[in-house]
Amino acid sequence: MDELKKLPCWAKVAAAIMLVVFAFNYPANSSEWAAWVQALGTIAAVCAAIFLSRSQGRLSREIQESEWLRSREELATQRKETIRAIARVVDICAKAVGKSCDDVISAKSEYDVAAVKWREPIDICLIMLDRVAVHEFPGILVAKHVLNMRLAVAKLKTELTSGLEQEESLETYQKRLKVVQASVSRQKQGLDEFVDSYDGSLGIIRAADL
Repeated sequence: MDELKKLPCWAKVAAAIMLVVFAFNYPANSSEWAAWVQALGTIAAVCAAIFLSRSQGRLSREIQESEWLRSREELATQRKETIRAIARVVDICAKAVGKSCDDVISAKSEYDVAAVKWREPIDICLIMLDRVAVHEFPGILVAKHVLNMRLAVAKLKTELTSGLEQEESLETYQKRLKVVQASVSRQKQGLDEFVDSYDGSLGIIRAADL
C-alpha cells in the first residue's frame, strides 16, 4: 500500500484510464484476452522503464548530495584543525613575549642583560609568525590577529635591541614594554575567541580582505 502511495500522479492517472477502457471494452473471447494481455504488458514495460529511470535519477542526486555534504564537512574539519594549529603558534609566541617583558621589567637596572637573553627567542617567534600562511587560507578572520601580533613582536625586538633611548628613564622604557605585552595579549585573546566560535565555514571574510 505504501508503495502505491509513492507512485507519481501520471502513473495513477494512466492506471485509472486503463481500468475505464478495460471496463468498457471487456474481452469476449481468448483472442481479445490475448490482445489485452499483450497491450497491458507493453504499457507496463514502458511505465516500469520510466519509473526506474526517474528512481535512478533521484537516487543519483541523493548520492551526489550526500558526497557533497561529506566533502564539505571534511573541508570544514580541515579548516578548524588549521585554525587550531595557527592558534597554537600564536599561543607559543604570546607566552614568549609575556615572559620576556616580565623578565626585562623585573631586572630593572640590569634590563639589558635580560634583553640580550630574549633576543633570539623573539627572533624565532617572528620567523614562526612569518610562516603562518594566513593569506593562503581564504574565508577566515585570522589574518588580523596574526599580523597585528607580528607587528607587536617586531616592536618588542626593536625595544630589546635598542634599549633605553637617550635621556629616557627606566620607567618609561618599562611602560613601552608593557604596551607591547598588552597588545600581544589582546591579539591572542581575539584569536582564541574566534577559534572557539569558528565552525569551519567559508562565509567569514578575512580582515586582510577588508
